[in-house]
Amino acid sequence: MNKFLSFDGIQGYVVASGYKGIAYPFDQSVDRSTTFWIRTTHSGNDATICYWGAYLNEDLGDGEENRIRLIQGHLELFSRTSGRRTDSLLNDGTWHHVAFVYNTSDPYSRLRNFANAVVYVDGALDNGRVFENGIAGISTPGEQDVIIGARPARTGGVVDLFPGDLDEFAVYRAAITIPTITGSYNNGVRGADLSTIGQFENLHLWYRIEDEAGDTVPSGMLNTGTLIDRSYYGRHGTTFSGISIGE
Repeated sequence: MNKFLSFDGIQGYVVASGYKGIAYPFDQSVDRSTTFWIRTTHSGNDATICYWGAYLNEDLGDGEENRIRLIQGHLELFSRTSGRRTDSLLNDGTWHHVAFVYNTSDPYSRLRNFANAVVYVDGALDNGRVFENGIAGISTPGEQDVIIGARPARTGGVVDLFPGDLDEFAVYRAAITIPTITGSYNNGVRGADLSTIGQFENLHLWYRIEDEAGDTVPSGMLNTGTLIDRSYYGRHGTTFSGISIGE
């Protein structure tokens, strides 16, 4: 039986305590990938799947945030004025596997910013709208802990909360390859054992969401519960009221 996190879109979110994501210059590599399963019917704007990078302020520049958001049914990797959006609509109420991949070493990239990202949906390339501002580079600082299901507000707390279900959330310090993406997708929403499908050494965060005993505690309604990171970094996450475990 598959288990997953269900977000109420009002107050539920997760903080990966002490983990700043793939950030520059603290992490020498800015290649990164984020993968997850998603199910939602949300049709509005700015529901956040995850965020890390700079503390939000009036001077925040392009390339200083790493945010994946749901906007009018599309998913979008967004960094102020650079980004990549899915071609497909993903708010149809069914499960979809998503992988955003950013590779700075691609010799064919005209710019090294978030606009060069690619996105895969259900194992297939699904690049839609790309947008960019000048020649802004990627410079995501390690200031904000990774947040799942919301983003930080300028005045404290969080905003743009996500309503829907997420499973198998993972962050890689690498541009993951097609075999890794399809290996994860082909195992279905119950989730692949990511340690067996390649590039596990680059996996920085992986929440399996109780598909194995002890993955999350407590079960049922979560209020300041703990998500167990299944990668070897041990970056656990704190869940807040407004999240439940669905199955």
